[in-house]
Amino acid sequence: MKKLKVFITLLTLVLLLPSCTTQKFKGKAKATSSHFEMEYSIFTGTKDVTMTLRQGDALSIKMETKKGEVSTSIFLPGQSPIYEIEPSKNGDFRVNIAKDGTYIIRLKGRKAKGSVEIRIIYSGGNVI
Repeated sequence: MKKLKVFITLLTLVLLLPSCTTQKFKGKAKATSSHFEMEYSIFTGTKDVTMTLRQGDALSIKMETKKGEVSTSIFLPGQSPIYEIEPSKNGDFRVNIAKDGTYIIRLKGRKAKGSVEIRIIYSGGNVI
């Protein structure tokens, strides 16, 4: 009887744990090598965007959160973030790039509604 209770408890945990990390997305996203935009009526989970950047480039980030929370972090793989945007902070942000590399822009949403747009501003000042 004791083994049956342990088995049922383990089975319940196995079935419930995946629901804690469920990804939900309803909206649209578009990406190129120099531009990413996403508009969503529901966003729960994580979205990683990679962009190859050079020293002197900058990222232009526009965030609008109407509901829920969205945070953003920008980093090189295996390193600490060079920039973070707090959950649900709206506005226009500019991130200057000091080192060449393929950066990860990580968006984390929790029951969010809104939009985000990310563009590379090349070192010559051209916005793509």
